[in-house]
Amino acid sequence: MAATSGLAALPALGAGLGFREPFRAGIFRHRERIAALEITIEHYLDADAAKRDELELLRSHFPLIPHGLELSLGSAEGIDERRLERYARLIERVSPPWWSEHVAFTGAGGVEIGHLAPVPFTPESLDVLCANIEQTRKAIPLPPLILENITYTLDWGGHEMSEGSFWLLCVARPAAACCLT
Repeated sequence: MAATSGLAALPALGAGLGFREPFRAGIFRHRERIAALEITIEHYLDADAAKRDELELLRSHFPLIPHGLELSLGSAEGIDERRLERYARLIERVSPPWWSEHVAFTGAGGVEIGHLAPVPFTPESLDVLCANIEQTRKAIPLPPLILENITYTLDWGGHEMSEGSFWLLCVARPAAACCLT
C-alpha cells in the first residue's frame, strides 16, 4: 500500500469548535457532539496556573488543535527563536494531530503590530516565507503544520503574482510541501 500524504494523511476528527472561555460550559454540556477544539496557542504561552489547568481539562476531554496567531511566518526579520521554542513546548504538551499558523507578519523593527498583516505576493516574500517555514519545521518537525491564509482589507499593492499563484509556488517548495493551505 502506498504511503498517504497531504490532507488524506491527517485523521478525520469530525466537526470541531474554536475554544472560547465564555462558551466553556456549553462546550462541556454538549461535548459528545464536538469532535475537537481549536485552541489559540498564545492564550497558553507563559500561562498562569488557571490557564494551565484549563488546558489540561480541555486536553483530557477533546483532541486539541493548536492555532497560532503571532509566529509571523511572513516576517523578513525571521522567526523569533524564543517564541518558536515556546510554541514547540506547547505543541509537544498537547500532542495534536496537526497545528496551524497564519501566513502573515505581525511585527517589524521589533514592534508588534497586534494584527495579521498580509505578505506581498512577490518572489522575495515567497523566499522569506519558505525559509521561515523551514526554520519552523526544523523546530517542530511533527505534527504537520497547516498554513492558513488571512483575510485582509488593506492591499499593499506591488504584487508580482496572484495570491493563488503565490500559494501554489509556496506548497511546491520542499520546505512547505508538508503544509496545506
